[in-house]
Amino acid sequence: MNYSQELLNIIAIAREAGRIVMQCRADGIEISTKSGEYDFLTTADLAADQYIVGELKRLFPDDDILSEESGLDGNFDGRTWMIDPIDGTKSFAHGGDMFSIMIGLCLDGMPVLGVVYSPTDDVLYYAAKGQGAYREAGDTKTKLEVSTISQLSDARLTTRLKLDENDVRSTDYMEEDILVQQRIPMSSIGLKIGLISSDRADVCFGVATRAGKWDTCAPQAILEEAGGMYTDGDGNDLDYKKEGSAWGITLVASNGAVHQQTLDYLEKHK
Repeated sequence: MNYSQELLNIIAIAREAGRIVMQCRADGIEISTKSGEYDFLTTADLAADQYIVGELKRLFPDDDILSEESGLDGNFDGRTWMIDPIDGTKSFAHGGDMFSIMIGLCLDGMPVLGVVYSPTDDVLYYAAKGQGAYREAGDTKTKLEVSTISQLSDARLTTRLKLDENDVRSTDYMEEDILVQQRIPMSSIGLKIGLISSDRADVCFGVATRAGKWDTCAPQAILEEAGGMYTDGDGNDLDYKKEGSAWGITLVASNGAVHQQTLDYLEKHK
């Protein structure tokens, strides 16, 4: 199936959502928390969500939609759009630039299209099944391929960005103890996967206590088209048809070549 026109539509929506988010920041945002002290929600999240969902309903009225902020409209069979209007709200809410707009499409439980847009530096990652993955930065468009690094000790690991010294999770030790060449802190899952997809990093993992399907759908479509892998902590495919929206499992993304070594490390350090 050719997704070229849909991809153009989604790229345009993501760019406009990015403009909305940046305008909200310029005008001043209100910040609240959801499930925990560091689980933030802003008025910009809601504004971007309203715009993206409205456009998807207009363009694809028969499709289902899952959004982090407005929930599930439909089910996980057939075509389901999965949206995170601001991935990395923690960074956004505190004036940082490590956030993105993410829109992905699942077809029968498989990610087939993904767009991740970073509005602060106008960097766009996108892919569609069988059509390759690309990064656009300004006027430069690059076809994406993951790295060929095959030893975990030589790998570049994207890690969780901590807001302050009190921003601690019980699983942080897994990122801290692993022997790798470099650690790259990043708030947005989409931008983490963008780094791996563009040979700027090699692996990331985490226990997805708050992550949902909207966090992985678009990035997975991009990573797989670039030659990488995205699985759970046991190496199984992610099940987008499973009941509920939250993962609640360990997620592992890599260039593929260090994937099994990462799984082995996690198994030993549970």
